[in-house]
Amino acid sequence: MTASGRAVHRGSFIGAALLALMLPTRKPLSAQDTLPVPTANAGTLTGQAYDSTASRPLAGTTLGLIPVNDPGRLRTVRADTVGRFQFNSLAPGLYLLGADHPRIDSLGFGQLTKVVEIQRGATATAMLSLPSIRSVIASRCGIGDIADSSGVWVGTLRKAVSDRRAVSGTVRAQWQELAETQTGLEFVSPYRQEDTDSLGRFVVCSAPRGGILSVRGWNGVDSSGFVDVDVPLDGLLLRDLYVASRVDADDGTLRGAIRGTVRSADRKPLGDVRLSVSSGTQEALSAPNGAFLLPALRPGTHTLEALSVGYAPLRTTVDIIGGEALALSLEIEKLVALNPVKVRADRLTRMRGLEDFNERRKGGFGYFLDANQLARTNAVRVTDLLRRIPGVIILPGTGMRAIDRILMRGGSALQNFCAPQIFIDGSRIEMVDTNIENLLFTNNLRAMEVYTRPTITPPQFGSMEGCGAILFWTGPTE
Repeated sequence: MTASGRAVHRGSFIGAALLALMLPTRKPLSAQDTLPVPTANAGTLTGQAYDSTASRPLAGTTLGLIPVNDPGRLRTVRADTVGRFQFNSLAPGLYLLGADHPRIDSLGFGQLTKVVEIQRGATATAMLSLPSIRSVIASRCGIGDIADSSGVWVGTLRKAVSDRRAVSGTVRAQWQELAETQTGLEFVSPYRQEDTDSLGRFVVCSAPRGGILSVRGWNGVDSSGFVDVDVPLDGLLLRDLYVASRVDADDGTLRGAIRGTVRSADRKPLGDVRLSVSSGTQEALSAPNGAFLLPALRPGTHTLEALSVGYAPLRTTVDIIGGEALALSLEIEKLVALNPVKVRADRLTRMRGLEDFNERRKGGFGYFLDANQLARTNAVRVTDLLRRIPGVIILPGTGMRAIDRILMRGGSALQNFCAPQIFIDGSRIEMVDTNIENLLFTNNLRAMEVYTRPTITPPQFGSMEGCGAILFWTGPTE
């Protein structure tokens, strides 16, 4: 017969009782250790643990079972690869069934529990299931976020040390979206800032499904880096953030490292790939066999970037733990084609360009960043700089080509967007099928000026398409 009862979560008196019984001071019985039960009277419990948020069985779940009338006895089994489990030789009566799995904890449920009834000589069945994504979003954020197709980011703030302990603090997420304003359709940058609970858990609602969040977490003086995370199309993002102090021990023992290899899509080792982490200025080049090492890194969640001419830029979020070396195997895609780009710029051209830059800045039109301002941004990628400028939109590339598009609003219709003119040291660059990251490195930029409207763009940098312009000035920092 089918087990009866209702599912309850940690926080109820039943869930609290089960957690108390699982404390280390109690010695649980194994799956088949039990008081003698006559075979004719014994019952059996079978079932399955299922993850509705991922539409798959919850493999490897630990199941606990205690008699309601004898809560001092706990039996445990582990579910198989398809989430199935079984308890044998059970005396008739009411039992409390509970499931424990990292996925359950990540969603903030702690444990799933259910009351089941075992009858004499019968087999009962029970299903323990995580709720659907729709239910998770509704319970965490309310019905409104379901109606407008928003998602949710759920995670835990952790200290970037060996025990990865949870800490209380604050997280912030910002993203771009197209919104109706008083002047028409415009890209806006909403954000959400949320405090964690006492266990370090946090929930950020209204995250755009299929969008990109720029996130950061902090606990006092400890913080993560600014990183980009993707919200799945189903709307549920599970991602912890690791924080660490900006000031490490003088002997470097609290720092972490990243080691690994870089290969092409056809598995060939790649040398001379430039690797860097957003938390500092340190860089490394991969060896001919693809191996690389980035030592003495600030712990926490940061962005690792791999750049190589002719290959699509790779950015990935990494969790660096103090005193540990993170091992990675990176694969970067070769660009299908790069249009020929010829840029001629000598020292006199750069000097003259910077003089003109200073003159145009005095006019008050446009957006200007000089060398000092650029250094203070700590940006790793050129597109990181551009994302911070109002009116500039970066559309990340997808697929093998992975070419980021730089756009501005242009044309007569408010909903239309155009590609601005790009100039490097005064020379116009054709950006079709070319990533800006393959042409410029932020540590080689001396100045940048951005004109987001054709009406304020200097005539020599304008275009017939009626879009703005972005000018980059390069050269050594000395």
